[in-house]
Amino acid sequence: MGYVYCIIAVTAYAVLGLSYKISDVKKCDQSQVNFFLFLFAGVIVLIWGLAKGITSAPGAAIILGVVDGAIVFVSVLVFRRAAALGRISTSWTILNLSLVIPVIASVALWREIPSARHYAGFALTLIAIILLGIDAGRSGE
Repeated sequence: MGYVYCIIAVTAYAVLGLSYKISDVKKCDQSQVNFFLFLFAGVIVLIWGLAKGITSAPGAAIILGVVDGAIVFVSVLVFRRAAALGRISTSWTILNLSLVIPVIASVALWREIPSARHYAGFALTLIAIILLGIDAGRSGE
């Protein structure tokens, strides 16, 4: 089932990235695009939580959600500006690095022990950051 969720997430992120670029090309109101992005995300999470019967959450999870939500919000604002100025591949990769924060928090807050696959993911993330730096330096961005 995890692979199904992974495919859905990858597809959703691809559609989201393309919709940002299309909204820039079509000169859409960026604040409305961002508003509806976060509105629908909140509604989907609320519906999912109610369907699962979740009526409360641990305080640490709520704090993590608020902090990560604020970081993603700022990341989206910066991403929108970067996508308008440069290549979408670089700015989209940087935006998705916000997904690393919850993983690190799960290790720090909930004492989850990373597996070898998690360590490989951390290493690949670090390599991706280095390669982005090299690519940005070469392209003059």
